[in-house]
Amino acid sequence: MVLGAWGNSDVDACSRIINKALDAGINLLDTADVYGEGQNERIVGLAIANRRDEIVLCTKFHHAVEALAMIADKASLSLTHMSLAWATEHPALSAALIGPRTESQLDDLLQASDLLLTPDILDMIDAVVPPGTTINPADLGWNPPGLTTNARRRRHS
Repeated sequence: MVLGAWGNSDVDACSRIINKALDAGINLLDTADVYGEGQNERIVGLAIANRRDEIVLCTKFHHAVEALAMIADKASLSLTHMSLAWATEHPALSAALIGPRTESQLDDLLQASDLLLTPDILDMIDAVVPPGTTINPADLGWNPPGLTTNARRRRHS
C-alpha cells in the first residue's frame, strides 16, 4: 500500500485500509520520512492512534542520515561506529542491540564497543536531531524526559 504523495493521500480511505489490514492480523507497518515528504507517516500516525499497542511500526530516516554521515566523516568515524557509540552514551538505553548478518559486520561493530564520543560530536548530532525530536508519528505530543532533557541525554559529559 502506498500512502501520501506517492499514492493515496485520502486520510479516511487510508485509515480504512490500515484498520482492515490490522483486523486481518497484519501488524507490521513500514514508513519513511521520504515517503510523500512525511505525509505517509502523518497518515499512518492518525490511522493507528487508537491501536498503537497492536502494531510493530518500522521507519527509516533519510534526511538526518545524510547529515549524520557528514558528522561521522568529519570525525573520521564510520556511521555505524558513531551510531553505536551514540546509543551506548545515552543513559535512557540499557543496552545496544546489534544485528550483524556476517562475521565482518560483527567485527566492525565490535570495534566500536569502547568508543566514546566527544561533547563536540554529541553537540553536532543534537543539532541534526535535537533533543525531543519525535520520529515516530504515533508518539507525537509525548516527549519522555530521557529524550528531551539535555542533562539526561549523556552519561559522561
